[in-house]
Amino acid sequence: MKRFTLLWKGILLFSLWVILINNSFTQTTWERLYGLPDRGEMAYSVVQTYDKGFLYGIYIQSETANQPGTWLLKTDINGIPLWSKYYYNPNFSFLATIIDNSESGDIIITGFTNEMDPSGDPVIMRLNSCGEKLWCKYLYYPKSNYGRQIKHKTNGNYILLTIRASNYWMQEWIQLWEFDTSGNILFCKQIIPTNSYPFILYPSVHNLLMTEDNGYLLSGYCYFPEDTTNPQGWSVLQHLLIRVW
Repeated sequence: MKRFTLLWKGILLFSLWVILINNSFTQTTWERLYGLPDRGEMAYSVVQTYDKGFLYGIYIQSETANQPGTWLLKTDINGIPLWSKYYYNPNFSFLATIIDNSESGDIIITGFTNEMDPSGDPVIMRLNSCGEKLWCKYLYYPKSNYGRQIKHKTNGNYILLTIRASNYWMQEWIQLWEFDTSGNILFCKQIIPTNSYPFILYPSVHNLLMTEDNGYLLSGYCYFPEDTTNPQGWSVLQHLLIRVW
């Protein structure tokens, strides 16, 4: 009888523990729906802000065809909206939804614009913690170009990863830039020059990670020959990691 009572006590305690754990997850989980009905919208990026809330970079279709804009939405830690800003120009396509923010709250975003080149140019824009524009800079180069990712550095500067499509199908030129807080270019470096790495075909980089030794790790994919003694033969899709200092 005593053993039976202890068994039931154990089952009761376990049940209470499961209920408490379930309630704790329920209390810290939320779901929000943002935007307008029947309007094309897509969240490209999200970061946690200095106040533990969130900042979303959202692609949004405008009323005019082929004129995308950017919607920044700031929420608190529970996803309740605090403010939102919409960046759009009716005269040309503008899209800048890859975002990052510093501990001080300033915001940097990147993307592309076709204001000067119909194929597109990278754009970076610095905002204050309320989403008000401080400056905007376009990087004009021939062919299709766009900002793939941007990061704050510990010294306050910005690192920008851009992709430039050449005349060849899927061939991309990958460039790494550094800007100061006023938007001045400090350096630009082309990653994987074609003549230096003849076996790496059609490289594409999708992510930029800053490492503790002040370097960078880029990840993506490429095509690489099955037989390097016959580079004109069959090439296969491979993962790609690039270490940069």
